[in-house]
This record gives sequence, C-alpha cells and structure tokens, in this order.
Amino acid sequence: ADDLRQRAVELRRVAAQIDAVRIDELIHWAGPDTWRSPGADACRVTLERDRQRLLHAADELRDGAWRLDRQADAADALAALRLLT
Repeated sequence: ADDLRQRAVELRRVAAQIDAVRIDELIHWAGPDTWRSPGADACRVTLERDRQRLLHAADELRDGAWRLDRQADAADALAALRLLT
C-alpha cells in the first residue's frame, strides 16, 4: 500500500509540473499583436493543441494517482481483515 501511495504522489508531482508549464503565455505572445502570417496562425493552432494535450495529460496523471490511492486503501483493508482472522 505504501508503494502505491508513493507512486500516486509521484504522479501528482508530475501533473503539477505539467500545470506549471507556461504555455498560455506562449499563446499570448504568439497572438496577432506580435505577428501576423500563415506561419503565426499555424503556430497558434499548434500551441493551443499542445495546451489541450498538456491539460489532458495532467488530468490523466491525477486520475491515475486517484486509482492508485484507491488500490492502496483496498490493500490496507485486506491487510486489516487478514489480521482479524
């Protein structure tokens, strides 16, 4: 159970690192106030797609951490039952 919880902590740590990526700032600086061209438009589309991927990845990591915590809880409950029998 402890190993599962430690893995959950690590997943949340990586999710927090992804959340800290300053892609919104890049999207702002790639805006039409900075430059206008087909290349600029493509850059903004790519950045927005990457932003969505990062958000999804962080959510997936947090979901995985939640599942690991539930597995750890189940392992603790099973261990407690074994002690009682």
